[in-house]
Amino acid sequence: MKKTKNDEATGVGSPSIDTEAVCTMYTHVLWMNTLWLSGANSDFLIESFVMTRPPALMGREGAETLLRQFSKIEILSDGNFSNKLILHSTHEYLMFTKRLSNLGAEQILRLTKINPGGVRFSVKLPMYECYLRYRAQGQSVLSVEWTGGADYGFYDQKDSTVETAPTPEYIEYYNQRKKIDIAIMPRPESAKLQDLYIYMILDENRLTRHFIFQQRPIAYESLVSGMQQPIALAPAADAALFGYFPKENFPEVGAGRAPVDSAFVGDLVTPLGSTELVGVVDAGGSLFGYRRVNKKSLKPAESAIPALTYNISPYSQVFHAGDAKERLGFFYLPMPGVKWSVTGDAGGTLVKEGNDHFYVPALKPPGVVFSLPGETLIPAVTRASFPRVPARTDVLTAAGDGLCDPVSFVTTFVYPTHFIRFTLAGNALQLNCWYFNLDMEETAVPAEDVEWHILAGNGVVSAQGVFTPSSTAPSGVTVVMALDTRNVVEWRFAVTIIPLPLLSAYDALRLQQA
Repeated sequence: MKKTKNDEATGVGSPSIDTEAVCTMYTHVLWMNTLWLSGANSDFLIESFVMTRPPALMGREGAETLLRQFSKIEILSDGNFSNKLILHSTHEYLMFTKRLSNLGAEQILRLTKINPGGVRFSVKLPMYECYLRYRAQGQSVLSVEWTGGADYGFYDQKDSTVETAPTPEYIEYYNQRKKIDIAIMPRPESAKLQDLYIYMILDENRLTRHFIFQQRPIAYESLVSGMQQPIALAPAADAALFGYFPKENFPEVGAGRAPVDSAFVGDLVTPLGSTELVGVVDAGGSLFGYRRVNKKSLKPAESAIPALTYNISPYSQVFHAGDAKERLGFFYLPMPGVKWSVTGDAGGTLVKEGNDHFYVPALKPPGVVFSLPGETLIPAVTRASFPRVPARTDVLTAAGDGLCDPVSFVTTFVYPTHFIRFTLAGNALQLNCWYFNLDMEETAVPAEDVEWHILAGNGVVSAQGVFTPSSTAPSGVTVVMALDTRNVVEWRFAVTIIPLPLLSAYDALRLQQA
């Protein structure tokens, strides 16, 4: 690549426009790195580390899923034509999940919050093996993906310059995944922007970062060989990021208007909401400048969870009658002079052994009768043999030092026959009730035949199955029961924990897919 004097003058460069490129963008490397390091990238990241493992308690059927939330990401140009991604995390959640007879979607039956301390995880990738990927289909997600190997590291929290080896679980997880999800994006209007491969290229002097938007994968070498240095440009106002929008792909530019999707394109390569369009900066009308602005979050507004000084562990749990006792504790600081109490309809009790307190679920009810043969693969209990609601709630309360912290435990008295599957409805969590028929086929229950019950928490489920956390003082999680109303002589139902707004809808979906 031949270097010109103009590059020295402007500090930015412009690639040649490949006829197959949808558009291109370019900026100064140091400006881009500063933008990512400035903290404007801390409220949209959706990446989380999800690891499934056998349960810690012997005899418990199901799995434990560890979810580590990442709260901030930095995507930096690093050294010799490499990208370095640094992920920051402070929260972990441990969930017990179970499938009905090892079939269907994972049902969340226990959630515990963990305090691992701050973690910074890094992934270093050669530029020729990684790219930004945007897919409008499905969840409209922007991600960084790679094709080869990666170098991983942890940073010492007391000394940010010290990098140590990550745990093997991280290496195995990301070697298989080869992807880090960045954000859920608004969908663009242009048909040419629905599915994109965005390649990141540095020029020879490593001062200019180019972004080449392609609709199909392309060899990195062919992009580099076609790169040219810039024509002379005077920066427009305080613009530092430039985008070339060819008129054949953006007809509105040819009519003298700004690209309809200009904000969307800018947010694909910078921290979301951190830049805005300045305007056209060349006589031809296809080159536009962007400048930095105060952060404009694109993340949907979420209900704030009230901060508690003391949090009971586990955060929430669904028992089956006759399950083993559960030790009670706290996530962080123990509550001084704590006094435990239990009230509710589930019939569990509290016991003290030494200095420890335990919740003991109710015993299994005698005399239940199964409906055989039935329509469901998992036999349903007749309502005549168990006339009460099959899932009920106890409220555990820890009080001390003038404070009070409650948590709800739900007990199922007959086994669920159905399961609840999560999908996304826009930015909300869509709940659907399913079961397995006698031919072991997954069968959906029509929405009009599902009756939703809130067993714990204060979230709301619409008649169509869309879950919404309470708008004021929401509980971190909600336990829901889906009742199949088509058969009035059997208990056909499902129970699961909805971990919203403690977690995002995207994380809840990933838990079922772990």
